[in-house]
Amino acid sequence: MTVLFSGGVNGQTTLGVKGGVSVADLSDNGYKPRVSGHGGIYVNRMLNKHFAIQPEVLFSGEGHRYVFNDVEHRWAINYIQIPLMLQVYPIKELYLEAGPQVGLLVSARDKLTDDGDHPNIKANFATAQFSIATGIGFKIVDRVTVYGRYNFGLTDVTSYDPTIIHRSNVGQIGVAIRLKTL
Repeated sequence: MTVLFSGGVNGQTTLGVKGGVSVADLSDNGYKPRVSGHGGIYVNRMLNKHFAIQPEVLFSGEGHRYVFNDVEHRWAINYIQIPLMLQVYPIKELYLEAGPQVGLLVSARDKLTDDGDHPNIKANFATAQFSIATGIGFKIVDRVTVYGRYNFGLTDVTSYDPTIIHRSNVGQIGVAIRLKTL
């Protein structure tokens, strides 16, 4: 325990914003991914010079695209994602991260391309989902980090057919900006 909580940056806490592009799909269906965005806030707490914890609150656009009866459907499934990441810094500018994430369903629409209709399909989805997130980040300047993350869905996000399991899997790339040291 002494090793985990010792070091020059022990206890440093920072607040920041982050956001970027997401490429999401629902597993095991062969459909095309939905390209959307994500963004939100984070608090990073350095435990020592090699370990940190980082809770976040993010808006995340997820879903997928498919064609049925010559009509393209785009499921726009939006969540508030709450990950809790453990970060390991092998060097000062680079971190590897992993942690659990819970997602709370905000909205779900089928954005049909032929007629512009956007029916509400929220009732077809579970109100929460769980996933494991893994990623990597690199500090390019003092307050700016670029990162990549992949969220592996653990639970079925749909509620309409128990014989079909759809897990939301999301790749993300983005930029994090440290705003303030608390």
